[in-house]
Amino acid sequence: MSCVVLIVLSQIAVCASSSRLVPVPASCDSILYVGGTGPGNFTSIQDALDASVDGDVIFVYSGVYTEQLVVKTAISLIGEAKETTLIETGDSLPLVSCEHAFFTITGFTLRDTSENGTILFTPDRETNRCNITVSNNIFTGTTNSG
Repeated sequence: MSCVVLIVLSQIAVCASSSRLVPVPASCDSILYVGGTGPGNFTSIQDALDASVDGDVIFVYSGVYTEQLVVKTAISLIGEAKETTLIETGDSLPLVSCEHAFFTITGFTLRDTSENGTILFTPDRETNRCNITVSNNIFTGTTNSG
């Protein structure tokens, strides 16, 4: 099993959305929103992931999201602020399962709250690979991130 977790800084552009500036990769196709108000906002990160297509950006507003994420598309997952946008495992592991080989996650606190040990990222089951770009995140309660 191989899981490549890259920790890098990437180029980020800024898109204006409503009255807020949202940092997104310069080459995004569309932006999906989680946790905000107004039409078109998703209530869970997984719902936005399920609706995404390759090239999309999912912008997550500050809050606590207890979810096990399954990534099936090549997307960028961007939190509003790493200090106030938390994804926690609850009792489900891993935190992120790759069913697509490439995605980016930035701007979150990733917190393990399970009692089962920590597996944050698992590779695609068919290719046994995942290439995750991880930048500008906080890891808490974790013992193993790769």
